[in-house]
Amino acid sequence: INAKVSDASVVKYIGKEGQTVGSYSYGDEVPSILVATLPQFPTNANGVIVLLGDVVDPIFDLPTYNKFTVKDGDTTLTTKSDGTVVDSSGNVVATISIPNTFWTEQIGGRVVTLTINYQYLKSTKLTVTYSLTLNSSATVSTSGNQNTAGLAINSDVYNESANGSTSGSYIPFYTYTTIYTYGIDLLAYKQGDKSTTLSDMTFDVYKDSSLTQKVGTITTDSSGKGTLARVAEGTYYLKNTKTKSGYDLATTTSMKVKISGSVASTTDGYYKVEIEVPVAKSLPLTGGVGTIIYTGIGILIVLVSVILIILYNKKNKK
Repeated sequence: INAKVSDASVVKYIGKEGQTVGSYSYGDEVPSILVATLPQFPTNANGVIVLLGDVVDPIFDLPTYNKFTVKDGDTTLTTKSDGTVVDSSGNVVATISIPNTFWTEQIGGRVVTLTINYQYLKSTKLTVTYSLTLNSSATVSTSGNQNTAGLAINSDVYNESANGSTSGSYIPFYTYTTIYTYGIDLLAYKQGDKSTTLSDMTFDVYKDSSLTQKVGTITTDSSGKGTLARVAEGTYYLKNTKTKSGYDLATTTSMKVKISGSVASTTDGYYKVEIEVPVAKSLPLTGGVGTIIYTGIGILIVLVSVILIILYNKKNKK
């Protein structure tokens, strides 16, 4: 039994401290925060090894060293380009490994690990912030994508010869977060006739009403449907940029994803939006009664002009 005067714990937050659930779109950087509380070991515990890790699932791109900020208590340490984290005296307080095989066999995934040199810590609280980029492997669903992080401390903290080694027995502590990402399921149809669906309709999707922050494009198929996967919850604005022959552009439409008022589609995690497309207004040049009327007026004007010219010429001859 190793005597300790405090307990160990770890918690991961996303977005901001206190938040373990978040919703993001494809390509978004997900702010990640690991907060570890370490035991205060006796002074003769010279073999303490602390490992702090995040299982980076395939839904994320691996981070780079410059994405990490490490704080010892309230003091921000310096993260160098080689992954070492040093204090103001130049001591290596931690070493970041991207990726590391530790825990991979037990949990699966690529594990980013910080090996902490306990003897250089001035505090029992470590805060590590970094960002992970959501990629196209993220699952669109209402159950979300779970992410695991953890803290491990070696069980024999008095074995000075083990210091710096990642082999041996460890006591693990785990923490979990959930990332949600959704989809938009669009149906385009003839105004007033939902049975007439329209293919080859193109809609640009924006996350702001001024239509400056584009998140993707939806093109409808032969059934008049199109989808856009991996969007965060929120309100989106759909602008019709291409229409079929015989139809005008539809009015820009707003829709809500995972907010009160959304309509879930039959596909888990997708939210429906149905857009009416107006039929093009008839123009004189396209044929019909309007053409005949204007053509008749034109012919009458020409005939009157010809008669006037003939009469004018006869008058001049006389």
